This record gives sequence, structure tokens and C-alpha cells, in this order.
Amino acid sequence: MKPPLLLASLTLALLPAATARADTVPSLIGTWALADEAFAASRAGSGNKYFDDLPKPTFGTPDQAFTYTIEAQDGRAFHGVATGPQGKSEAIVGVIRFDNKEILMSGDSGTVEGRLVDDKLELCWIDSLPKWNAVSCGLFKMTK
Repeated sequence: MKPPLLLASLTLALLPAATARADTVPSLIGTWALADEAFAASRAGSGNKYFDDLPKPTFGTPDQAFTYTIEAQDGRAFHGVATGPQGKSEAIVGVIRFDNKEILMSGDSGTVEGRLVDDKLELCWIDSLPKWNAVSCGLFKMTK
């Protein structure tokens, strides 16, 4: 076999293995907590089980960040629990997009968009309820 043909054959033979590695879906199973005080939030309203009534807009603080526990994952789909700062929680469901970086989640009170950033997970929550509006973003790391 001539060298250029041999090189082409080897390249084609190794291509599926390289593609398989690139398509590896990251595991999110575990507990994710706020990393390094990286947090921003703005909220207003009433009727929310996690926070007291806020008649005027207010800003959140890092001690108000949720913790996310991903309990099970099947390929790109996963589910778990979001726990608020006072221990109240709700079920969450989500998927990892096909780029293996972007994440979408949903819970009782809103939706979350996220992105894997190295070993951390940036999560931005959006609540839009009849009497409660809030947005928050935090950078989370796996704790267990």
C-alpha cells in the first residue's frame, strides 16, 4: 500500500473513535452548590414558598442561592431536586443540549438555562409567576 493511501486509511479508521469521544455526554449526577460567591439575583412579588413577600424589587445575596442535586441521568436527560436556602425543595427535570455544554431545566416555579464552564456549572433561573418575578445566576461546583 502506498504511504498516502495508508495514511488516508488510518485516518478513516480512527475517525469514528474521535467522533465518539466528542459526543460523550457529561455526567451531572451529584450535588451542585454555589462556587466562590459567584451569584446575582433580582426579585419582586409575593406568593413564593422560598422567599418572604417583596413589595418592591430587591437584590439577592449568595446565601440565598439554591443547591441542585441531580439524582438520575439517562443520556442527555436528567432529573433531581432544587433546594432553597431554607430547605424547601422542588423536583427539576432537564436536558443537556447536543453541544454537551448548554443545559435546560424546568421546575415548579420557573425555567433554568445553564452552561458547563470547565468543572463548574453556570445556572440562570427565570421565574415568571402571577405574583412573583425573579431572575438569578450563579456559578456552581459539584460538592459530592
